[in-house]
Amino acid sequence: MLKPSTREQAHLALLREAVSQRPNSPELLYALAEALAERGAYGEYADIFRRAYQARPCAYPDLVCQNGQSQHDAAVSLRARTNALLTRGVLYSQVIAAQVIADAILGNAGDVAYLMDYDAFLRCGAVEPPAGCDRDTFHANLVDEIKSGMTYFGRKENAAMNDAWWHVDLLRPERSTAWQLREIIRARVERYIAELPASSDHPFVRAAPSAFKIAGWALVSDGTSYHVPHIHPEAWLSGIYYVVRPPASRQPGTVGWLRMGPRPELGLTPADGWQERFIAPEPGTLVLMPGYFVHDTEPMGVDEERICIAFDILPLELAGRVVETDSE
Repeated sequence: MLKPSTREQAHLALLREAVSQRPNSPELLYALAEALAERGAYGEYADIFRRAYQARPCAYPDLVCQNGQSQHDAAVSLRARTNALLTRGVLYSQVIAAQVIADAILGNAGDVAYLMDYDAFLRCGAVEPPAGCDRDTFHANLVDEIKSGMTYFGRKENAAMNDAWWHVDLLRPERSTAWQLREIIRARVERYIAELPASSDHPFVRAAPSAFKIAGWALVSDGTSYHVPHIHPEAWLSGIYYVVRPPASRQPGTVGWLRMGPRPELGLTPADGWQERFIAPEPGTLVLMPGYFVHDTEPMGVDEERICIAFDILPLELAGRVVETDSE
């Protein structure tokens, strides 16, 4: 641990006092965690970071170059912090995602492949509609429920979704077809958890929740809609169920497909050990992936709809203090 200067000691003392006055403030907790990490006080850093993340999961830590720092040096600093968190059991999706970024920049291709293990952790396949209902009818009913309460989401800075329509909090009992889908999702997630290796040091496996809440929403995309590369910081597991496939997505190429892979804005490519996967938006397909898997879509450029239902599997500690347990 670095020995703090008098000025740094005073700064830490002020932050500690502020946190004692406002113990649930994410801003103050993150600021204190940052100051502790800069001093190398990683044990307390992990404890404070956990409190901050539970108060407000956010896109932190991330790659930040400061004071002329090179990308390589920033990655070294980032990896030291994420490693300190992971080894102390702070296993949130943003932390794992940040370590993937640091490892990719540092050329640790083997470590990247270990964390981004598509074969082990990505599930993609068709699911059957509820008993007594054919798939076309099931999807038509889903579309009716989705389009009964949509809101337009334009282009916003730092937003994952752009130029699309969405239906917030879709998976509720009063929407009977969506609620049936929720039950299908719940059963698949429980099977997914049961099939994880019983003993593993992988941070994603170690973070598997004993109980969870399902949060779901619907997205209707058209020619200009797209998602920037992003993760789901609150989720342990994320997923997509495809309802309507645009004809353009059946042409050669990956127009309208889901992409998983490296963040191009950081100059990362599959050559850094972070491979790409593409998934066709075939109706009836259910995708399950860790919340830290970076994914995105590109504008289709045609006036056709792609309709899907996205959802997060939220550990109870990140889903609120008092929630209905969906995994019972």
